[in-house]
Amino acid sequence: MQASKTPPHLLHVIKAAHLTRNMIRVTMGGAAIQDMRSGCEGAHCKIFLPNMGQSKTSFAAQLLRGPRPTVRTYTIRHIRPEKAEIDIDFVDHGDAGPASAWARAANHGDYCGFAGPGSIKLRDFYADYYVFAADMSGLPVAAATLEAMPRDAKGVAFFEIRHQDDAQHISAPPGIAHYWMLHGDSSQPSRQLVDAI
Repeated sequence: MQASKTPPHLLHVIKAAHLTRNMIRVTMGGAAIQDMRSGCEGAHCKIFLPNMGQSKTSFAAQLLRGPRPTVRTYTIRHIRPEKAEIDIDFVDHGDAGPASAWARAANHGDYCGFAGPGSIKLRDFYADYYVFAADMSGLPVAAATLEAMPRDAKGVAFFEIRHQDDAQHISAPPGIAHYWMLHGDSSQPSRQLVDAI
């Protein structure tokens, strides 16, 4: 008989605010975070979203018994197991997408489901030179990876953002040059990152 999967953890919103013009940081808490490993910034996770107006009791039951709620993959930007807190950054796409709409409306005490963390994409740093390229949806994992690198790392990072106010501080090694490129209309294709590389 196949072992049943562990159901997602129920997390609650501690605070939510725009980190930049088009990026929302949601800080979430829950006892399950205390058992997660520190240093997993950059790992992917699954966020399970309640329906509009769904009660916490109903959503918790759905996480246990199904049907599976709407789910999206995100990146752990920061984790503080000692405080049972994580930060997840959401690109503000307006209310068209379910995750963006949830993050835009998130207030203290709201809730979601969480599964993870998964694996970290890059944990061994041995190259002589690194090249990073990310649009806004890839910015959290790129930023977390840059902050985990040895301080003597060298390279370049290209970030495509919607507005100049979307540039954010990243505590990267001083030898990694940053280039912030504007692409204001995300409905149109862009070659800026490819051309830059």
